[in-house]
Parts: sequence; structure tokens; C-alpha cells
Amino acid sequence: MRLNQGQNSGELESLKRFAEWVLQIGNGQVKPPKNAVMDYEENDIIIPPEFCDPGIENSVENMIQWTYPDFLSNYIITSPYGLKVFIDDKNAKATNLTKNVVYHEIFYNLPVP
Repeated sequence: MRLNQGQNSGELESLKRFAEWVLQIGNGQVKPPKNAVMDYEENDIIIPPEFCDPGIENSVENMIQWTYPDFLSNYIITSPYGLKVFIDDKNAKATNLTKNVVYHEIFYNLPVP
């Protein structure tokens, strides 16, 4: 993922906080909240409000679209060895990867190859 350079010092600081948060996720340092009202799975996280857009009906999908703008054209590549799905998440369990792929197949109404 690449972040833009920022238009001013406030935007630059916001991008820096976002980049640091993403690195913490990748390094497995962001954990589910304890003593929360909801039950969370081991790999669940809470996205800080500053990185969400609650004005949009599905802000998680908005974040995916913004982060991976060419997802539909790049998410599956077939090869002689079978199907390859490009989702980079070194700390997730296989079930979480499967959920992400299935979610996008359902959301985008993609055919199962």
C-alpha cells in the first residue's frame, strides 16, 4: 500500500499515524479490546474512528475500495498451478483469508472460478 505525500502538515501527521497503525496490525501488535461489550475473535481489531468514514453506509468497503482500487481486475490470477488470490496478511489464519475472499466474491457478485 502507498500513501500520498499529504497536502499540509495536519494531513501529513494523519497519514503518519495511519501508516504506523497499519504497521502495528501487520506486526500483530493490535489486539481485540478487552472488557468490551461485544465478543471478539482472536484476530479481530477495532478501527479507530479517525480512520473511518461513518457518513458512508459501508465504510469498511469504502476503505477496501480506496486501498485496493483495482481489486476486481487484479484479485484473481489463474496459472497452471491453480487459482492465486492476492491478499497479503501474514498474521491472519487461513479461515480469515477465506472469509475475505468469499466476502468479495459475494459483494462483487464474482463467479467462482
